[in-house]
Amino acid sequence: MKAAVFKGGHYCVSMEEVPQPVPGPGEALIRVEYAGICGTDLTICEGGLKRVRPPIILGHEFSGRVEKVHEGSTPGFPEGAPVVVEPLLPCGECYACRSGFPNVCRRLRLIGIDVDGAFAACVKVPLQKMYRVPDALPLDQAALVEPLAVAVHVVRRSKLKAGDSAIVFGSGPIGILVAQVARAAGASRVIVLEVSEFRLALADKLGFTVVDAADPAAVRTVDELTHDEGGDVVFEVTGAISVASQLVRLTRIRGQIVIVGVFKEPVAIDMQGVIFKELSVVGSRVYEAFDFHRATDLLSQGRVDVRPLISHVLPLNETARGLEIARGAREAMKVLLQPE
Repeated sequence: MKAAVFKGGHYCVSMEEVPQPVPGPGEALIRVEYAGICGTDLTICEGGLKRVRPPIILGHEFSGRVEKVHEGSTPGFPEGAPVVVEPLLPCGECYACRSGFPNVCRRLRLIGIDVDGAFAACVKVPLQKMYRVPDALPLDQAALVEPLAVAVHVVRRSKLKAGDSAIVFGSGPIGILVAQVARAAGASRVIVLEVSEFRLALADKLGFTVVDAADPAAVRTVDELTHDEGGDVVFEVTGAISVASQLVRLTRIRGQIVIVGVFKEPVAIDMQGVIFKELSVVGSRVYEAFDFHRATDLLSQGRVDVRPLISHVLPLNETARGLEIARGAREAMKVLLQPE
């Protein structure tokens, strides 16, 4: 089968003919329909995730159809069934796994990062990680269930209530999805801060209150929008050091800050402000099984719209170009790869 293989080095990806995976007990073979390029894939291609061992097939956001289920395994999924896959592979033995939180497993591995993924015609996956999607849900949209599950988990970690106001730093794919899930959860107003004009325009088109984070008056603008109270919940989705100093400032008394973006180095946060305002600060990492189910429901019910996020659809043999677009194109959001 054809696959885009990451060879190591700086964005060194080549199209190769590789053996088709053979599913073992408890596994299925999925024929990939669409695979999304994630920021993590870019980090890997830039050498920023040292645990990755090339050569490897990347791709952990994908939709497809069941090609084959290992003989002797409980089928559950007929051939041709449309599915999405939760790519987490927890160890099942550490404290987090034993406590029911496999998403924060100390030895967490992922399909497409630690084992071969979906930038290929087919991918082998555990049956227990497959989720049936409604036949009516287009599979290009279903390929975004994985990042949408991230957003569902983020908002669930926040304990946001109906009527709360939300502030989202960053309107890349995850930021836009967090904003949409917050609105679906009942947020009375969602304010999105972003430096990219293209992404600001997209957030505005989706009905969010937008603030240009590059404007020196951005913080004052948010103060005015929140009547100098701040947001009930502030979501940090950028991982940008410059944002860290604004989080406490823009959160209301007894509000909550949820850290989503991955900071590449320690950052300074106003801990005195956390004390004086009695704030809660929580982290959010990937998702749990519930979040995958919830993400599928939100998509199939039309309560979250991922169509505006799909900026490019390219054939699999243009994976290298897709990575370059995702990395540098001003108007890129989610780039999908489609095996021929």
